[in-house]
Amino acid sequence: ANAAYGPVAKVLISSIAHNAPDMLPLLTVMLTDESNVEECKALTVNIDCYYDADMADILGEYTHSEGSLDKAGVSVAVDKHAGAERLGMALRIVWCWRKVHAVYTLIKGGYPAIFMDASTVVLRDPRPVISRQLDMAPPPPPSGFVCPGSPGA
Repeated sequence: ANAAYGPVAKVLISSIAHNAPDMLPLLTVMLTDESNVEECKALTVNIDCYYDADMADILGEYTHSEGSLDKAGVSVAVDKHAGAERLGMALRIVWCWRKVHAVYTLIKGGYPAIFMDASTVVLRDPRPVISRQLDMAPPPPPSGFVCPGSPGA
């Protein structure tokens, strides 16, 4: 989460602490604002607070922006501020791909990973439901398997 989402991430953490406390030691919160990292570490729950320095470098001066026109100070029609809208859209796209990259990197490294956005509220531990769904899923095809009718078949 960036600085704008720090308070929202606290709601996620609080909901996990209240409704699924066994998940807390498994939780890693990615942050791009050093003050949010310090606040995260000061929480009384056992979670990993990760400062994403690479993302902070990518965002540069926009580290504290959350991508909305409101935060950009735009209060009139979007069509008159297309540049600000494009910037907001670009920031949201960069954030989305960073999240995908983080989960991909964890899974490729052999770690199980579930991504939850900062705006998620946990009402109960989702792991049993996920486990049941995975138990019912068909096994992955063997390496080199090509589906009939697919390109290259």
